[in-house]
Amino acid sequence: MWRALLGSRIGAEKAIAISVNQTGEQISQQLQLSAPPKVTIDRVKVVDQSPLKIQGIEAYHLKGSYDFTLKLPQRQAKQTENPFDVYLQRKTEGKTQTWQLAQQRGEDWSLSAIK
Repeated sequence: MWRALLGSRIGAEKAIAISVNQTGEQISQQLQLSAPPKVTIDRVKVVDQSPLKIQGIEAYHLKGSYDFTLKLPQRQAKQTENPFDVYLQRKTEGKTQTWQLAQQRGEDWSLSAIK
């Protein structure tokens, strides 16, 4: 069980990074920056973890908070205690286990590999 907890925390951190980086790319386009800002995620705290099945496969619904630092060419900004609410699904291929970010779209789920 502790491996699932640790793995889901790491998966949550990567899922948050994906989301924040997508937002950073949008900000970069809106501000017409030459490159997206560098984002660092830290202090991920999972406060609630609920098991469930998504498309018949074991998954977790995680809630918690995280801190992030946004580095722009001229300055740096830090935000603390940002809430997150993500769904992660474990994927097994042979002996390798990875995580997928699951996003609900109406009645269906969209799954994205977390690398």
